[in-house]
Formats: sequence, structure tokens, C-alpha cells
Amino acid sequence: MSSRIGLLIVLVTLLVPSVSTLWALDTCGEADMLYKEGMALLDDSRQEASLYERALSLCPGLYKAHVRLGEVYLARGEVSKALDQFRKALELRDAIEPHLRIGEIYRILGRYKMAKKEFSHVLSVVPDCLEAAAQLEYLKKVSVVYDKMIEPYPGRIPLAIFARIPGMSLPRGAILADVQFNHIVQDIRTSVPASERVVRIDAFILGLRYGLTDRVSVGLMPKFLYKKGNLYSPELDRHIDLGVSGMGDTVVFFKYRLLRRARHDLSLFHLLSIPTGDSSAMDRSHQVGRLLPLGSGHFDFQPGLAYTTFTGRVTLHSSLSYLITGSRSQGDELRANLALETRVFHGLIASLELNYRWRGASRRRQTYQALLTSPYEKPKDYSITIDEKSGHALFMAPGFRFLMPWGLQLELGARFPVIRPGADSGPLERSVFHIGLVRAFF
Repeated sequence: MSSRIGLLIVLVTLLVPSVSTLWALDTCGEADMLYKEGMALLDDSRQEASLYERALSLCPGLYKAHVRLGEVYLARGEVSKALDQFRKALELRDAIEPHLRIGEIYRILGRYKMAKKEFSHVLSVVPDCLEAAAQLEYLKKVSVVYDKMIEPYPGRIPLAIFARIPGMSLPRGAILADVQFNHIVQDIRTSVPASERVVRIDAFILGLRYGLTDRVSVGLMPKFLYKKGNLYSPELDRHIDLGVSGMGDTVVFFKYRLLRRARHDLSLFHLLSIPTGDSSAMDRSHQVGRLLPLGSGHFDFQPGLAYTTFTGRVTLHSSLSYLITGSRSQGDELRANLALETRVFHGLIASLELNYRWRGASRRRQTYQALLTSPYEKPKDYSITIDEKSGHALFMAPGFRFLMPWGLQLELGARFPVIRPGADSGPLERSVFHIGLVRAFF
């Protein structure tokens, strides 16, 4: 009996690998048929890509399917997916074709050192490869530009210090994180003395942007604010200091890259401001209470276009957007930004921005409380309606960006108005001082 069991075990041991091999041969045969169907299309379509995807689900080791699927992804602009397929192909076979395509992708992304490494490897194996030689010749022509330009990838994503929306989008799976501190001195000049005031705002902003695809980036930017206001009380005939702190409004960010040609990037973006801040925040001092809102109390919508281009040492950013406010008492805004960045020397980039803003007319109701007699009496509410006219403002903002180890960037900047609207046009920043830290993760 024991001999029969032993014989059975031996037979199973011999047959199982054979069955597994036959099954693998069968699925890889089916995968090869799917590959041939895709090659019959050869139109870089989604249908062709799906055939290779099905083939690789049946036979992950089908080298030629990885290569052709990578080519289809590359033709369709899905750069990250293409790079992933060519790398998988190299894991199966160290051939020339994947190295060429990976080098091409690195060149498209502006990662010229990596591209040069791939093409040089190809020429070391096949010295007469014309495509690799031509690619290297192109890289030599732009080497002077490359050595001195601001690389968009990796870790050198250029952001305008105040506009902060570049034309390029993040690669799929990449994260761009930044922490900002802005000290803002804002004044409100009106024809009604009781409504004139100076507000100082310390704003801490955390920015997180994520490459959802190679074309689509999303982000979230919450704020924490500390506001100090200096106002004049005509009832007490004195200036009073007030302060509040807390969460401000949160901005949700969406961007879709419309165009990428060489060093030119054009994107459509939208900023949605969510009223997470307290719009009724108030502080009291010297028998006077005054609203110092931390949030708007309404949703704001800001669609726009952003464009970035590189030319030698210089990077140019520009953006145009329109803020549609959800408030009935606040006017819409048109915003236009232009930023120039140039590398002074290795590790230091100087920038200069022009930020234009047109704000529509609005009617605001200013409310404060004053207790003029006994502290046991209920404070009296005083309301003043202020008509604010539309107006144009232009700001100039110089700054510096320091490129640090581990992909960190330290930002220092300041912004001042060079053209400001009339006294009855509402609040305006007298000055803004900025410190920021940026890091990209790929």
C-alpha cells in the first residue's frame, strides 16, 4: 500500500509542472494572438492599447507587448504609463528599443542628463545607431541651455512666488508640497472715518498638489490666519487694537494641461475657495467689539489660464483668471500675473513679478459694537454702509529662490503696490512679505 502511495506522489510531482507549463503556453499563445490583433490596428488608439493590456494580463512576460504598449501610451501623451512599460520591458530583456524610448521620454520631460545616459548606453552597444546619435547631437546643441536653465523635473518645479500657478502640470503620481508664511499689511481708506482701519495678517498656508495623470493635477490649500486690526472709534475718540486667529478659507485646486510643446506649457486651472473660516470672528477691547472675519462666508470660483516657457536662463510665467465671488456685497475680480525668473548663479534664482488686479464695485456693511456707559449694559451695534467703487491695482514683487539639498527650495519675496485705486475702492495690501519652502516628490 505504501509503495502505491509513493508511486502516486511521484506521478503527481511529475505531472503538475507539465500541466502548469501547458497552461502557461496556452495563455501566452492567446496573448500572442491579442498582440497580433493590436499590431493589425497599429493606430495608437485606445482599442489597440486595450489589446496589449489584455495580452499582458494573460502573459506578463510578453516583452514585445510591453514595448508596443509603451509606444502607444507615449503617442497618446500618457508619459508615466509609457515609462512604466519600457522599464518592465527592460526587466525582461536588456534590449536597445526600451533604452531609446526611455531616453526620448526623459528628453521630453527636460531630464537631459538621464536622457543622455540612455542614448550613450545605446551607442556603447550599437555604435552605428543613428537615432541615438541624432538624439545625443540634439542634446549637445541645447546643453548650454540645459546647464543654466531651471529644470522643471525633478524637484525644480518653478512656481511664481505670489501667482504660484505655472503652466506645466505634475507627472502622474508626483507630489508638490509647499509651506508659506505671508505677513500682510492691509489698509482700508474710506470717506467715513469710523470705517478706516489698518489690518495686519499673518497667514500660514499649506499647499499640496498631486499629479492625478500626466495632464491633470489637483490640490488642496488650507490656511491659518492671525489678524490684528487697528481701528478708530469716533464714540471714544481713540484708536483700538483688536486681534483674532483661526482657520481661514480653504482653496481646492484643479489644473488640466492643454498644450506641451518643447519648453512651452499651457494649462487651464480652477480655484474653488471653500468658506471654512469664521466669517463672524470678533474681538473686543476698550468697550468696543469689531468684526475681523477669518473667512469670507461664501464660495468663490476662479477659472483661468496659465502659461510657462523657458528661454536660456530665463523662465516666464503668466496667468489670467477671473474671480467670481459668491457674495452679494463684494465685486468680482480680474487678475493677471507676469513673472520672470533668472538664475543668477548655481543655487540662486532671482524673480520679478507684476500682479494686476481689477475689482468691481461693491457695497459693504461695516458693523461694530460699542459700550459707552455702564459695563452692565448691552453693547450697542453701529452699522455703516460703504459704497466701494471699482478700481485698478498693480503690484510689483521682487524675490529670490534658493535651491537647497534634497530638492528643497527656499523662497523670499515682498510685494508692494505701484498703482493703487482711489480711497473709496475698498481694502488693499500696503505690503506683503513672503517666506516659503517647496519640495517635490517623484
